[in-house]
Amino acid sequence: ILVGGPGHTKREFVNGNYLDYRVKEKIIGFYDTGYTDEFGLREVINAAANDLGEMDVIKDRQLMQRFLNEIRKDEGLAIYGEEEVRRALVAGAVEVVMMSDILKKFRVHARCKNCGYEVKDTVTDPEMMCPKCKIPMEIVEKRDTVEEFVELAEKSSAEFEIIGRESEEGEILYKAFGGIAGILRYRME
Repeated sequence: ILVGGPGHTKREFVNGNYLDYRVKEKIIGFYDTGYTDEFGLREVINAAANDLGEMDVIKDRQLMQRFLNEIRKDEGLAIYGEEEVRRALVAGAVEVVMMSDILKKFRVHARCKNCGYEVKDTVTDPEMMCPKCKIPMEIVEKRDTVEEFVELAEKSSAEFEIIGRESEEGEILYKAFGGIAGILRYRME
């Protein structure tokens, strides 16, 4: 909750008996405004942008720390790698999926018009050449990996989180784990 307004009125409002204690606990900060209408609302949002951005980084950091703690356990609930996470999502075993914010991959089904060779693969560049004929292949189906994983997460009631690379943990997700990881609800065999 963001509290904004001119002068000291915002603090008087919060310190008075107007709000339930549970609401007060959710206050992020107080922000000065020169207006009390929708312009004032815009001022609050602009002033709070840094605080809200820091909250996202903190949330990402906590989630990645939880994932790394699971990796350290012998019977941990961490999973990583595109195929492994996809398989666990289809099985409904994933609690949280984490994907790097700069991951640009496509799930592609391509066919060679000349020899009929077909391939289904995950690629960064959807333009594919036939390994037999050395000619461009026809793209039968192309799907963004992020969209695919969001849909799989929704179907299995898993959380889906985009992790930014601006934190050390976000960099670890991308470089060490290929940009796709998850925390399982239960161990899979």
